[in-house]
Amino acid sequence: MDRRELFRGMVLAAICLGVLAYDWAYLAWPMHRVMALLIMTAVFSFAWFYEMTMRDAPMERVLAGVLAIMGGALLLWGALTLFVRPLPNDAAPLLPAGETLDAQGCHAPPMTLMAAVGPDR
Repeated sequence: MDRRELFRGMVLAAICLGVLAYDWAYLAWPMHRVMALLIMTAVFSFAWFYEMTMRDAPMERVLAGVLAIMGGALLLWGALTLFVRPLPNDAAPLLPAGETLDAQGCHAPPMTLMAAVGPDR
C-alpha cells in the first residue's frame, strides 16, 4: 500500500468514528439504537465495498471487511444493551430517601384540584 491508499483508509476510518460520535445520542437511547446501527452499518459497508472494488481488491477481502463491520456493529449493540442505561425522560425532581410524598408546606386554596400520588395517599 502506498501513502495515498493509507491516507484514504485513515480518512474513511475518521469519518466512521465521526459519524459514531455524532450519532451517540441515538445509539444510547434504546428506542433508536437498532435503526441507527443498521443505517450506520449499511453506510460503512457500502463505503468499504466501494473503496475495495475501486482498488480491484479480491472479493474475499471485501467480504471479510463487510463481515467485520457487521460483527463490530453487533458487538457495539450488545455492549450498549448491557452497559448503557439511558436517563429517564422525566422532569420531576427526585425525593430524598425517607421522605414521603405528602404535600409538606404546599397549601392549596380550597376547591383546588390536587393529584394524589404515591402509596401513602
